[in-house]
Amino acid sequence: MQHFLVPTDFSGAAGRALATAVQLARPLAARITLLHAVELPPTADAAPEVFVMKLLQAAKDHLQHLLREAAQHAWQTPIQEITQVAPRRVALLAAIAQQHPDVVIIGATCGRGGRAGSTVDWLVRMAPCPVLVVQAPLGPGPVQTVVFPTDFSALALHAGPMLRGLQVLFPVAVLHVLHVATAGESPETLREQLALLVQHQGLAGCELAVVTAPDLRTGIAQFVQHMRADMLVLRVGAGGIGWLGPGDNLPAEAAPTLPPVLTFRRENEPAADYSI
Repeated sequence: MQHFLVPTDFSGAAGRALATAVQLARPLAARITLLHAVELPPTADAAPEVFVMKLLQAAKDHLQHLLREAAQHAWQTPIQEITQVAPRRVALLAAIAQQHPDVVIIGATCGRGGRAGSTVDWLVRMAPCPVLVVQAPLGPGPVQTVVFPTDFSALALHAGPMLRGLQVLFPVAVLHVLHVATAGESPETLREQLALLVQHQGLAGCELAVVTAPDLRTGIAQFVQHMRADMLVLRVGAGGIGWLGPGDNLPAEAAPTLPPVLTFRRENEPAADYSI
């Protein structure tokens, strides 16, 4: 991870994403590209040129303010800013194609950012690179606890390279490989399956965990909160990460606050050709 792309709309959620990028960039000697999309109103074609110029200037002023604030914590981390006059989703895909970031780090409002139809959910499903979704910032100090849930599906067999890479990037972190079981499943048998999966993936120094919960969402949320995890790693599916939210019948405020969620899919996999 040597290059982070951080989209910003100058909101508090975007600010948390930038703070997380800065914190991760320092020990990794990574660089950051800060992206802002200037979205023109529907009547922009009829708007005077001076109106568009004012929007651009306001965006540049905001970006410069963010850069000055980030520089106080980034030390020698290179940060560049780019502004694109385009809808946010168009600007995001264009920036990814042009900048080739290793990770996109995007802020999400707790309980809402991953919901179906949101920009965060769309990006997780469409981005050709991993996406780090930030609801709450990283804790102080290095990344120490990483959680990877698995359901033993064939797709889990593609997680090895990403997990091994994280172990190299965060050498002091403990990787917890988790399976959320339902009532009636044998924890001993599931732990044996986890051990075989870890061995097959060439992972060393992992902790294996089996928890029983009424559903996957609850089991993951309870485990990461109990472990005070610094990062949750998900091999995402076509449904994005909306399933981690509170559900259709509950308010967004009912969703648990998760640590930064690193989502990824198999390299060169078509965006519409994968599942959880």
